[in-house]
Amino acid sequence: MVGKASHLFVTALCAVLAAAGTIDKRIIGAENATENEFPSIVSIQNAGSHLCGGSLLDNTTVLTAAHCTHSDKPRGTRRYSVRAGTLDPQTGGVVAAVASITIHPAYTRRRGKAGSYLVNDVAIIKLLTPIGESEKIRFATLPPDGWTPAANSTAIAAGWGVQNVGQKVAATTLAKVLIPIRPVQDCAAFSETEGTICAGATGKDTALGDSGGPLIDPNTGHLIGVTLTGIPSLFRGVYAKTSSYIPFINENLGWTEQSTQSPKPLGQQVEEHCGRCGNDKAACLEAAARCKAEVKPDAVVPLHLECIDRLQACNGSKIESCMAYAKECQYRHEFPLRDLGQLVECIELADKEVRDLDEFENEVFGGVSGKDA
Repeated sequence: MVGKASHLFVTALCAVLAAAGTIDKRIIGAENATENEFPSIVSIQNAGSHLCGGSLLDNTTVLTAAHCTHSDKPRGTRRYSVRAGTLDPQTGGVVAAVASITIHPAYTRRRGKAGSYLVNDVAIIKLLTPIGESEKIRFATLPPDGWTPAANSTAIAAGWGVQNVGQKVAATTLAKVLIPIRPVQDCAAFSETEGTICAGATGKDTALGDSGGPLIDPNTGHLIGVTLTGIPSLFRGVYAKTSSYIPFINENLGWTEQSTQSPKPLGQQVEEHCGRCGNDKAACLEAAARCKAEVKPDAVVPLHLECIDRLQACNGSKIESCMAYAKECQYRHEFPLRDLGQLVECIELADKEVRDLDEFENEVFGGVSGKDA
């Protein structure tokens, strides 16, 4: 029964992660982008997995959708990272850790004719380490303050989303789609008309996984919009109009104190992590060696340290249930790194809940089976 209950727990975990993934949107009716075609686009990642798109504005600044990184439960930035300069969001390019996230101060939810929608859904991500321009990476250019695209003109959306209606698996190659700009009133039931762009056509739209990504003017190359949400039944999408947010963007451009600090190399941070007072350094370093096979080499340092903590909390074992509990505990609570006490308590509580459920099932279903027999 433990195996069965553990399976239930892991299934629940997958459901949580899948639910988190529904904040994304993806390109429908698209074609693959070519190398260097969208040099300013980035993949915003949570725990090393693609979450949303974004646009690199300078070497430490990314513009994205606020709902990509905002939730009712405040979270830190240690699990977030940004990958730039690649067509594949899972490999290649340059990876940078996130220093801070600034949500637009007027970001909120309102009720509309077709339900609730988000207003001022934009955010700025500041990077802990700079990403400079290169052959594959360029900074986005913005339109003039207040500029509005003309209805019936065209724009290009790009992202790493599913490319067919009903598909759920994220694309491994950047895609693009040319879409017409529609009168903003065409999306009025699903968004504010002020500060947004309405775009899309039958069979062509953004979809699951593209939130935060760019909408680009093909004539000027300007970043004119940020992908927000889609209206699948109407093949229309809502985009934040970047020209309406120039003051907010300008306030957050440039270097910060955090981004001027060079992070310590992974090896040095692992050595300090394992060598802390009261810790079993030998067991910790053994866990670090095992984590090399479980964590991407270019993953941000906190993901390596979380893996080490999980293995230590599970006494060096890779028992599937314990590791699943530990990962879920870290995801839900973001315990401070090195705090094995809280992590172990959370694992034990999760294990107890599973065992209690097993006992309940045995009493209820086992008893019924006995009577039937």
